[in-house]
Amino acid sequence: MSKSKQPPARPRKCKAPATAIVPAAPVEPTPVESSPAPPAVLVQVVDMLRTVAVRMIDIADAAAEAVTRRLAGRT
Repeated sequence: MSKSKQPPARPRKCKAPATAIVPAAPVEPTPVESSPAPPAVLVQVVDMLRTVAVRMIDIADAAAEAVTRRLAGRT
């Protein structure tokens, strides 16, 4: 099976330069006091990881128990 010949591709035309976007009003920076302290965020992350780990262990335990019961029924 042979490829049919296609005409050569045309060169692409250059796009017009994008216009600059000017903000309507100046943006005020967020005060540092409103953001939570890094140690508090770290504590939240550790607590979340601990919760996820406990739930994963619970799921694994339930799966192991189900497999054990199923295997015990075969013998």
